[in-house]
Amino acid sequence: MNENETVEFRQMFARDYRGCLRSRMFREEDRQSYGVAVGAILDDIAQSYRNEAEAGQAIRDNFYSQQSQESRRIIRRLVSHSSSVPDILTSWKQMSIGVSNFGVDDLAKLLAAAEIKPAANQILLHPYVYTTQAPIIEYAKARDIVIEGYSSLIPITQRPGGPVDAPVTKIASRLGVTPDQVLMA
Repeated sequence: MNENETVEFRQMFARDYRGCLRSRMFREEDRQSYGVAVGAILDDIAQSYRNEAEAGQAIRDNFYSQQSQESRRIIRRLVSHSSSVPDILTSWKQMSIGVSNFGVDDLAKLLAAAEIKPAANQILLHPYVYTTQAPIIEYAKARDIVIEGYSSLIPITQRPGGPVDAPVTKIASRLGVTPDQVLMA
């Protein structure tokens, strides 16, 4: 990337909490590598996203090329999109394991068989689906499993003009923040 691309990339990256940039002007390997280099707190990697090779290379380049233990970063959470991830603890060095899109039944089956409880369940979560997601939120809460929401900005990015707009705008104005920040809080 040239200097102008790097500045634009950094600005776009700063606005995206997950590091999943929607711009096609950068190659996937540049997004992954730069995301790791600037300290991305979460990157969503999945077979269906077709970004595993680039993510793996970015991790190898940025995590394992460091000489000093102090400068080595940590993979804080590995989120599995599947319940069939073999031997994950010996494959990854991470602080916690999470799952994605597990409902109450899925999570109950996993907890009955798992040696290690998942630390988090990443689910679709925004005001328009809250009632539907309430059972899994309560189930997870009762079992000390953190709920991580994705696509939380859908009400203002993909479905503007709905009943959430006015209260979110009012709260944002009162707090001096953006509507995005209200929905992400």
